[in-house]
Formats: sequence, C-alpha cells, structure tokens
Amino acid sequence: MRQVEISSPSILQDQLWPAYVSLGLLTMWMPYVWPIAYVCGALLIVMIIRKRIIRVLSNEVSFSIRQKEDLLFIDDETSCIVRIDGYERIIALGVPLLIRIEGNERMVFEDGSQAYDTRIEQDIHHVSVSAVKRGPASIHTCVMRVTLPFYLGTLFFTDEEMDMPSWIVLPTITKSPITESRMIRMGDRIVKHSPLNDPLMIQSAKRYEKEPAKQIDWVATSKVGHVQAKVFERQNLDTFTISLDLSGPLGNGLHAQYDEL
Repeated sequence: MRQVEISSPSILQDQLWPAYVSLGLLTMWMPYVWPIAYVCGALLIVMIIRKRIIRVLSNEVSFSIRQKEDLLFIDDETSCIVRIDGYERIIALGVPLLIRIEGNERMVFEDGSQAYDTRIEQDIHHVSVSAVKRGPASIHTCVMRVTLPFYLGTLFFTDEEMDMPSWIVLPTITKSPITESRMIRMGDRIVKHSPLNDPLMIQSAKRYEKEPAKQIDWVATSKVGHVQAKVFERQNLDTFTISLDLSGPLGNGLHAQYDEL
C-alpha cells in the first residue's frame, strides 16, 4: 500500500489550526496587538494552500521501480528503471523531486556506495547497479521525496507492497583461451552426455511420452509390445564443468548470445 508521510515546519502543524483561529479572533479588535491577528490570518492562508498542494500531490503522484534482469555475475552491471507517474504535476508546481534507494551488501550503485540519492529530472530514470558479492542481492528501500515550495514541508512517498528488484549473483565466468580450455586436469574426464541422464545409470523403463528418440528403450519395447523410454537415475553427487567453445564455425554467431548461454 502506498504511504505518504509529511514533514512540516513547527509553526505549520495542523494541531495549531484552532490556536491560530482563536488568537486571531481575540486580538482582531484589541489595540496595539491587532497585527497579531493579521499574522495568524496569514499563517492560516499558508496552511490552507499547503494542505491543497499536499492533497494534489498525494492523489496524482506515485512511482514504481522495476529491473531488467534477474541473474547477474560478479562485477556485472545492470540498471533499474524508476518511473514517476504524475510527473507533469511536479513540473507544474516547480518543486524538486528526489529519490533514495538502498540495497544490501552484495550490490553497489554507480558511485560505489550502497545508497543512491539523486534528483529526478524526468518521468523515467535509470539507476545503474553493480554486483560485487555472490548470493541474493536486492533493493530493500526506495523512497521518493518531494520538497514543497517556500519551505512548507517535505513529502515522503513509500510503497510497502511494491515488488523491489532482486537478483541472484553468481561467481564470475572467466574467459580462457581455447588452448587452455582443452586441457583436462588430472583426474577429470570429458563427459559428452547429460549428467542427469547418465546412460550407465538406467533405473527402469516407462511408456514413451515424446522423449528424444535416443532415449527409447528398444529391449523393453520388444518385451511389452509398445514403445518404452528409459528412466535414468539422477546423479547429484558429482561435479561438472561446462565449457563453451566459441571458436568453431558457428562461434561468431554465438558470441552475441554468450550471456544467455
């Protein structure tokens, strides 16, 4: 739910409204102190104008923030998009609009800090974010601040139900020369089949349901009279290294899809 908090000068607090009215009526016809009535009247007019501006901004101005990507590697940089709804009302009033964003320790903003505070000059603003540590990174605070003219106060816009951007940060992928990637360390083995579909760990057979043709179990098919597919035992105790060889004939086309691969 969107919330609007108001920071007001002490002399413009709403609780002082009855006091200004009473003081103005009492001093209006009294000699020597009648100027106090004009001061109270001026303060009441300012409070009425201020209240109207706050109501307009609270009803017409809001903001949202969204991300472009969900997955990052360490030292990767992405951007969040901050969109201001009702920005034309801000322009009409001529009041400054600022936004403050805070994230956790796994991410930093363009100035290298974990907090980003800047003035918004347009209805769509891009915020650069970099990943610095492995793990879940997220933005946990986003506050829009509008300063009213003539020091009449400040409005703080927040939204507790808004989905804040979050990312999964993975270790950096090192690009190695092809001559090094082809060297297998002692004890490693090259596996050209799926680690989850190890042909040496066939568990059973089941009725064929659009699996690849190479997974058809022809022996079981001949026994039961209809097409059977192999059921593999999942192996989660081994460690695998996946290498992308982009030096082949199709390598140039794959370079553009490196992040997606």
